Amino acid sequence: MNKIRLAATVLSVFMAFGVLAVAQAQSTAPAAPAAAQAKRPGDAGNAWRIKFDRSAKADGVLHFRLWPYNAEPIDINIPVKQGQTENAMARMTSDAFQAALDNNDFASDVKKDFAFVRAKHGNRRFALELLEHPAGTDIDLYRE
Repeated sequence: MNKIRLAATVLSVFMAFGVLAVAQAQSTAPAAPAAAQAKRPGDAGNAWRIKFDRSAKADGVLHFRLWPYNAEPIDINIPVKQGQTENAMARMTSDAFQAALDNNDFASDVKKDFAFVRAKHGNRRFALELLEHPAGTDIDLYRE
């Protein structure tokens, strides 16, 4: 009888540890990306103009989120160094959008301190957000 009790006790201890391990595994599971959980902005257009004003006063990141029609958002991060000018940031932004987006659906261009992003070939409207920018820079988004 003692062997049965001992076996039952050992079995219940292992089961308890198994339940705790499953609970811990569920609580430490990686969270879904913030972009997928974020709310889609209501402002959408076929083209966007990004206006840069003032040089960067500190190192930082330009963090854009582009919301294609009926698709998951695309995050685009562009590292910026202190002292970079408006024109340099506009060029880097245009290049980053070209690299990150499908060239069949989107086009990106730059003119002085403006970067442009547009949908090609009658593609649907998309939204664009600026989530982060370096200190000292003023960046405005204009829907066209």
